[in-house]
Order: sequence, then C-alpha cells, then structure tokens
Amino acid sequence: MKAAFALVSLAALTFAGIAVGLFASRPPDYSNRVAELELKLKEADAEIAKLKADALKPKPPAVPAARSAPAQTGPGITESQAKDAGGSGRNSVSSITQMMKDPAMRDMVKAQQGMQIEMQYARLFTNLGLDDTEKAHFKKLITDRASAKMDMGFKLMDNGLSKEQRKAITDEFDRQKQTSDEAIRTFLNDENDYKTFQHWEETEPERMQMTMMGRAAFENAGVPLSPDQEEQLVSLMATVRKKPSAVPDMTNPKNISPEAIASDEMLGKITAKAATDASEIKKGAAAFLSPEQMTALTKYQDQMKAMTEMGLKMSRSMLGKDKK
Repeated sequence: MKAAFALVSLAALTFAGIAVGLFASRPPDYSNRVAELELKLKEADAEIAKLKADALKPKPPAVPAARSAPAQTGPGITESQAKDAGGSGRNSVSSITQMMKDPAMRDMVKAQQGMQIEMQYARLFTNLGLDDTEKAHFKKLITDRASAKMDMGFKLMDNGLSKEQRKAITDEFDRQKQTSDEAIRTFLNDENDYKTFQHWEETEPERMQMTMMGRAAFENAGVPLSPDQEEQLVSLMATVRKKPSAVPDMTNPKNISPEAIASDEMLGKITAKAATDASEIKKGAAAFLSPEQMTALTKYQDQMKAMTEMGLKMSRSMLGKDKK
C-alpha cells in the first residue's frame, strides 16, 4: 500500500497528474519534504522487491497429474517462473488498481484529494466569492473530476492494454470530463468565471508544485512571493511546459504508458527537457523576482529535480522496467 501512495505522489510530478498525489495531498511538512520522499522511495523499493520475490516462488500444480518437465531458463528457474518475474511490474500496478476499487480506500483518497484541492483552489474560491455551501458543492465537482482522472491514470499504466483498450479508456474519460465541464459551467453561471476556472485547472501541475514545495522554498529563504508574483511564476512555468516539444507532456495522463519510461533514451529526453525548462523559467522569472528570490527559485528547482528523478526511478521499478 505504501508503494501505491509513494508512486502517486512522485509520479504526479513526473507524469503529472495520475492522482494529484495521495501523500502529497496531505498538508505537507515542507522543511522535510525531500527527506520524506526519499524514505517513501526506499519503502516502495522494498515492497517492489518483495513482489518480485513472491513472483519467483514455485507454484504447485492445480492438478497432481504426470506431466513433462518444465523448460529451464537458468539454474533452478523454470520458464513459467521467469515469465512471472517479468510480469512483476504489471502485477504491482494491477494490485494497486485492485486496491483502488475498495470503497473505503476510494473514500480515503477522495478525502485526501479534497484537502489538496482546498489548498490549490483556495484563492480561486475567494476570487469567485463563493459562500460555504457553494464552495462545498464546487469542491465536490472538482474532486469527482480529479477522481475520474486518477482512475484513468491507473488504468493506463497496465502493461497488457492494447491500443484499442487504451483508446476506450481515454474516450470514457473524455465523456466524463465533458459531463463535468457542463456541470461546472452551469454551477458557475458566468462565462468569465468558467474561463478563470479553466485557467486554474490548466496550471494545476504548477499549482500543486507550489503548494507542495514552492511557497515554502521562498518563505524559508525569507523572501516570500506576493500573490501576484506567485501567479506570474505559475503562469510562466505552465507556458514553458506547454511549448511544442518532441517529448510528450507527461502531466497529461493520456501520454502515460509503460512504454513512455521503458527506454533509457526517453528517460534522457525527459530529464533533459526538465533541465532546459528550468533554465527558461529562471530567465523569464528574472523580470519579476528579486535576486534573493532568484536564489530561492534555483534551490526549489533543485528539489524538484530530485523529486522527478525519484519518481522516474520508482515508476520504472513499479512497472518492471528497471535494470537492476
């Protein structure tokens, strides 16, 4: 279970948005965030190793009948056991998917998503002038939307999906999103307010990063961002992320697949783009941040780089794509 939570919180930053972070959705301890993530990564690696070891254990035959000796792929390892070991990554994801079908687990995840949404959308709720009843209803609409996105993300991480099955999953999400769009537009009853919500949602990955670590990086350095500066930085980060690139935008769950992280070449492209984006963000941010704030931004970007690398490593291990 800890592996599932760690996967979501880290991969949300690398592959964006599979679930808007289960661990990340808790009010974070900013000062210890990187150390906490390192601990979660070690716990996840240990659990993944256990799953792989379990897959290698001999399985008794269903019917005790005479049969030919199984083919050997190595000393003491049968062909069947080797196949099971190769599929351990898929088993890991499958077990997480099954776990997420548990109503109690889904209720807990929704509660955590609600906390994350409260932090990420607090200023929007204020800007829209919502009263408590309106705010509660709006939060439910957004939480339901996030849950549908999370479900799609988990499903798309299945190694065994065909192209047709993947398309069916994304098409179903598109239908759910269209229904959600209509419900939110009707609730807001103002096209300008709806466009404001759309902008907020389109910059969701950057707002999650700011909620998790960004604000604290500046506050701990004694140079907190003003609301206007934070909005400028969020918009700048989103603009850089959305620029045309040969590397898929991994904040879009539709771009998530085991193949996306299967090759070292793609991993190299992902990390290289992250470094290029960081440089471009610093160049643009110099126009509205002080020198002291620029120093804090560099430290924050270094923390994000470490989190991204951990997310990539753990996701590859979960999906059986690591090379150990």
